[in-house]
Amino acid sequence: MIRLAAAAFLALALPALAQTPETAPDRFVPFAGPTTPENEAEARRLLAEGLAHNEALLKEMGAPTDQHVEAMVAVWPDGRRMLLATIHHNTAAVYGQSGAGAFLFAAAPGGEWEPQYSGPSFNVWLDAQAPGRDGWPDVILQHIQGGFDIPYARWSWAGDRYDFAGELR
Repeated sequence: MIRLAAAAFLALALPALAQTPETAPDRFVPFAGPTTPENEAEARRLLAEGLAHNEALLKEMGAPTDQHVEAMVAVWPDGRRMLLATIHHNTAAVYGQSGAGAFLFAAAPGGEWEPQYSGPSFNVWLDAQAPGRDGWPDVILQHIQGGFDIPYARWSWAGDRYDFAGELR
């Protein structure tokens, strides 16, 4: 009887623990969509200092200075917003192998954008089944680096920002 109960527990618990965007695509919604001129302008405003720094660094290295910005915004019915901006370069000099940097911002209803995460390019999913906190979904990030087994990172809302909450494999 104990063996059966343990087997039943493991059968129920392990799949839930092991779920990732790859194994449970219905649970994890990709943060993806069209980029618009308005979203790109907002991203450029938020990233102006970093874009200027990148341009100066690229000029100093004699590399191409063009920086293409893409930005997507998710808006919840209560006014909460999340913005994902990606800066693409024609060189690996600034953001490494991916050639792109990604930046995640969040804003409370009526509030200003607050930076939440940045780094070399990464994929983003929102966990549609996790309860989240204060209405903010858990965010799953995975850096884009070809050829490596990069774990997924879970970030959870901590009341005023997203904090790292562990890895998913």
